[in-house]
Amino acid sequence: MVSHWGGVDELGCYGLVPRDVIPSRMLWRVAFERLTDGLSDEEAAKVMAADGPSNGLPEGAHAQMKVNAVGTGIGIDVAPTYWSDQYRLYLSINVVPGVYPARESYVSISEMENKLYAAWNSYDQYEVAVPLSEAGDCLGAVTKELYGPAQRWRGFRSPALVRFIRAEHSYLSPAVGEAVMYVNMEDHLSYINGNTNEDFQDHLSYINGKTNEDFQAVLRVFRSPVCGPARLHWGKAGWPQHAQCFDGAAEYPKTWCDFGCAVHQLDPTGKFSAEADQDIWQ
Repeated sequence: MVSHWGGVDELGCYGLVPRDVIPSRMLWRVAFERLTDGLSDEEAAKVMAADGPSNGLPEGAHAQMKVNAVGTGIGIDVAPTYWSDQYRLYLSINVVPGVYPARESYVSISEMENKLYAAWNSYDQYEVAVPLSEAGDCLGAVTKELYGPAQRWRGFRSPALVRFIRAEHSYLSPAVGEAVMYVNMEDHLSYINGNTNEDFQDHLSYINGKTNEDFQAVLRVFRSPVCGPARLHWGKAGWPQHAQCFDGAAEYPKTWCDFGCAVHQLDPTGKFSAEADQDIWQ
């Protein structure tokens, strides 16, 4: 797969989940080339400089501003195929061919889009890292769960973002030691009706008293052995419901204890420890 599609870290995809698009095999493949590949450091620096000066961070980017939580989008709880079409329309501007600065070449939403979406609909964002060696079997199992008798696709509204990342060296990187397939998914159905600011103190306290079971069933497949299990993104949803008995040494067998040694060496008094990790490195 990698040799056919190019470098592992030079590919991203939007996978549109609801039934109106998956049966037609709709997948937006986004590949890119680095104009600096094969150049000397000096030549590469000139190419990067040609991108032009940075506009800097927007005013107030570091200010801590209180923003009232928003409710769920009107009608988001029904018509999954309609919402899939809407997101397909909105996101199409992100896959227009062209030559862009490096940051804009990666598949992502812009700051403008982020502000637009955040103002009208609350959702939980999940991301899992599947070992590339397990990606084929994993996607097969996920597809069966999505389009089997339970029709789990009904729990999705926006497309999944799929990225392929080469192996990394950071001790707790989900891609440590092996290339991975990242799959980013959004649960738009957990916050339904009558939301107030107080309702959002705990994102696991669902307004209608139940989770988006179709969505969570797919997450359970990703966390099963057929997918590795896939590692959870450290900063997104999924904790603790998909890691009830999390064992770092099992999920990061070659580097977990190395990180623990670094913790003792660099923070012997535990200044930067959290309540949840008081005894992890003992």
